[in-house]
Amino acid sequence: MARVNAVSGEIYNDIKAQILSGELSKDDWLVETAIAKQRGINKIHVSYALQQLAEEGFIEYKKRRGYFVKGIDDNDFLEFVKLREIMETQLIKEFLKRATEEQLLDSIRTIKRKLAFLKSNLLNDADEETDKFFSEMQIISKYQQIPKLLSQYQSYIMSVVKTDFRKREDIKKTIETNMVLLECLEKRDINLATKWTKIRYENLIESCYRNLIIKKDKID
Repeated sequence: MARVNAVSGEIYNDIKAQILSGELSKDDWLVETAIAKQRGINKIHVSYALQQLAEEGFIEYKKRRGYFVKGIDDNDFLEFVKLREIMETQLIKEFLKRATEEQLLDSIRTIKRKLAFLKSNLLNDADEETDKFFSEMQIISKYQQIPKLLSQYQSYIMSVVKTDFRKREDIKKTIETNMVLLECLEKRDINLATKWTKIRYENLIESCYRNLIIKKDKID
């Protein structure tokens, strides 16, 4: 039984990650025999994994047809974005508690560089500074699972969004958000950390509305 659970858990994680990353899309057919054959395992392992995914709403079973990726509606999307906000809040709070003064200064310099790049419209360079900051924050926070989940949810969110938020209004909001983050780091202020993640959440939803990715009634 332990072996079944271990193998099923691996399949479950792989398929869930593929759904969250957008590799598997709405109405994709998950053929149990094909998955089992591809992995060289007994079909029962696949069945257990798919049943768990169905219980969590990622896929659905259609009688006499099998399992299909259910897809995510606007409400699900908003829930995922909210989960990202909650996890990022916890991550930066722990970072602020654990970071040494030198580590904090490094992060402040990173965000200042990002702001300079944003104001100069050097967006790829700004993205690199974002990646650097989040990497530092994840390492210093000591969390193991939150960064993994954040990566999965971020991949899913961007697979739904399917656009770079690089319009003038989006860049302006990003600059404003990072000014809050900079103040948060300079003051080592946990309340400002919560404000930063909340603004990030609100900006993403508003951008999705402007870019017609989700309907306005979902964010009212």
